[in-house]
Amino acid sequence: MNFQRSRDAASNLTQVIIQNNVDIAFVQEPYTSHNNVAGFPKEFTIYAHGVGRKTAAIVINNKGIDIITIAQRSNEDATLTEIR
Repeated sequence: MNFQRSRDAASNLTQVIIQNNVDIAFVQEPYTSHNNVAGFPKEFTIYAHGVGRKTAAIVINNKGIDIITIAQRSNEDATLTEIR
């Protein structure tokens, strides 16, 4: 989903994730605050990498999913993870 950096899009996706029991969402151009992905509940785990404004993120709504970020290949524009 492409957010185009909209807070409302983060809110709408949150509702979709909860209502449909979505485990993983891949987000392009997420809403950010102070260069960090924002607008999601604390219960979600957000994977985004780099020090500048993030343009890609992975949102997890299932604590049972084991994810490892591959930092050497991740940056603000792409977050590479291994999902088990």
